Amino acid sequence: MSASWTYDSDGFEALRPGLQRIYRRGRRSMRAVADEPSDEHLHEWRKRAKDLWHALQIAHPAAPKRMKALARQAHQLSDLLGDDHDLAVLREHIARRGVAFEREATRTALLSAIDRRRASLRREALTLGARIYARRPKRFARLVERGWQKRAAKHPEPIAG
Repeated sequence: MSASWTYDSDGFEALRPGLQRIYRRGRRSMRAVADEPSDEHLHEWRKRAKDLWHALQIAHPAAPKRMKALARQAHQLSDLLGDDHDLAVLREHIARRGVAFEREATRTALLSAIDRRRASLRREALTLGARIYARRPKRFARLVERGWQKRAAKHPEPIAG
């Protein structure tokens, strides 16, 4: 499918605007979670982490080792946030749908365990996210572009495609 794409720009210029936008949205989503860790904000951040993961897979030829490491981190972040989302759905099902337990104490203990695990996942995600989204979007794009330019200088033929 990507073989049929056309661009108004050549080289990295074709990727820069989208890469910056994806990264910027991820940073904003992370800040929203830090300010208010609602299920909605967490789910939105997960989608933005997945966007970054996929963009880094596309940018992989620019700097294979660096992009692979960043993509792995973005994927890990997406997985953490996905686990949190799964637990949010389970918690809601138990809490609102009146899932029957023989004893109320069992239900309360399960909800408490879910809440503790979700808090742990959020802390881990915010720590990882702070590393991934440490740069400003333009700086992040320049980092990727430097790898792209180095690689392009060594390989004059197209590096993607």
